[in-house]
Amino acid sequence: MKADAIAGRWTMTIRDHGVGLENHKSSAKLPGEQVGIEMMKERMLAIGGSLTVRDTQGGGVQVRAEIEGIR
Repeated sequence: MKADAIAGRWTMTIRDHGVGLENHKSSAKLPGEQVGIEMMKERMLAIGGSLTVRDTQGGGVQVRAEIEGIR
């Protein structure tokens, strides 16, 4: 995990070394089982921020939350 607050912009990045999103999606068992990421994105948008989630090279996932105006 890495967190920064520079010039009023707050950023938090979390990475893991798991199987990644694409491999995890193929193991979903029930419709709607993967709503957590969308809920996190909606919550960040509601406070004026953004959230990106992507697979990382070599496996794993990176989640990055950003918001401006934090002092």
